[in-house]
Amino acid sequence: IYTIGLGQEIDEGTLRAIGKTSFVSAVNIGELLDKFKEIGDLINGKANSYYLLEYCSPKRNGSNQLTIEANKGALKGSSNTFFDASDFNGSCSLQ
Repeated sequence: IYTIGLGQEIDEGTLRAIGKTSFVSAVNIGELLDKFKEIGDLINGKANSYYLLEYCSPKRNGSNQLTIEANKGALKGSSNTFFDASDFNGSCSLQ
């Protein structure tokens, strides 16, 4: 949720609480277009930052742990999850 405050008499604390993703403020109506562009750029950045990962596991039974790691320069992240491969039959195809 994004919020934009307009003018000097806004309750910034309330707008920040409502705009959990981001809050920006415009002192006057002349700044409003730039503030909408700023929010649009933030949304565009979020929309272009997610990836779909498909994985064909060689596992065919039991509970298994999968660790996914991503590195970009000094930025690093990882996620661990478990999956049940009991119903896997080897006919995995990525599309």
